[in-house]
Amino acid sequence: MTAVILDRPRHADIIRECREAGVRIRLISDGDVGAAIEVAKEGTPVDILLGIGGTPEGAAPPAAAPALVGSTAGLSCAASGAA
Repeated sequence: MTAVILDRPRHADIIRECREAGVRIRLISDGDVGAAIEVAKEGTPVDILLGIGGTPEGAAPPAAAPALVGSTAGLSCAASGAA
C-alpha cells in the first residue's frame, strides 16, 4: 500500500504509524486536493490520502470522487487549537 501525505509537522504521528505498519509513503509539499483525485483514479501508484487539513481540503475530494469512482469515505472532526 502507498499513502500520500502532506509533508507537515502535524502529520508526524501519521507518518510514523504508517512506516511502522510497512506502508510506503509519498510525501507531497502541496496539492493535497489533487492528490485526493489521483487516489480516486484507477491505475495510479497511490492507494490512500491521509492527513489533517482544513475544510476545503476535506470537502472538495469527497465531492469529486463519486464522479470518478462512484463513492468515497472520509471522517470530519473538529479540532481545538491551531494545527
